[in-house]
Amino acid sequence: MIFKRNKRIRATRVGSLDEIDELAASGQPVLIDFWQTGCQPCRTMDGIVDELANEYRETAHVAKVDVRSVPGAAQRFAIRSTPTFVL
Repeated sequence: MIFKRNKRIRATRVGSLDEIDELAASGQPVLIDFWQTGCQPCRTMDGIVDELANEYRETAHVAKVDVRSVPGAAQRFAIRSTPTFVL
């Protein structure tokens, strides 16, 4: 007997504010993890965020935004430290 493994879904990596707007326009809830490279608590939360993305793949969007790579994201969402989660 052959067992198929379901492919695990990971959080969507967002590269621009326009992508965030598209996710929000979908009508489903959006959980955004604002993180940055070198942040140990961010690395700790990474696996948990991916588990949430997999668990809620049908009913919500789970996204990750690197605040250093997406200009304006920190200002738009008033991010003062990382990790910060916005629903």
